[in-house]
Amino acid sequence: MTTTVEQALAHARRGEVDEALAILRREEREGRADERLLTLLFALLSARERNGEALEVAGVALARVTAPVARSTWALRRGLLHLAAKARAEALADLQLVLTLRANEGHQEQARKALSLVAALPKPARPRRGS
Repeated sequence: MTTTVEQALAHARRGEVDEALAILRREEREGRADERLLTLLFALLSARERNGEALEVAGVALARVTAPVARSTWALRRGLLHLAAKARAEALADLQLVLTLRANEGHQEQARKALSLVAALPKPARPRRGS
């Protein structure tokens, strides 16, 4: 029997990405989304530059996973998307989480490199006193 992820992958390989996304989203809505399904959903959404939706998926996954490497993976994915969106505070929080978890040396290296890019982003303006 073919799994939902395999069905979605088959559609994606044929270039039928919208069909693949529909299958994955249905499974997610019905509460049957495991980490493998969320990973594929995240990848397809990211490839389609549907970053807002990809951020939501990363947030769901990060809330569900408990293993340190899995948490590090999702925090890094989400942090990099926040960085691409120039969401300084959010990127900083996720990338610092990767460093705090210390679950994967490669993740830590990527997070450190990304943090240097976060540092280059403009800081939000402070509200003026008395305004």
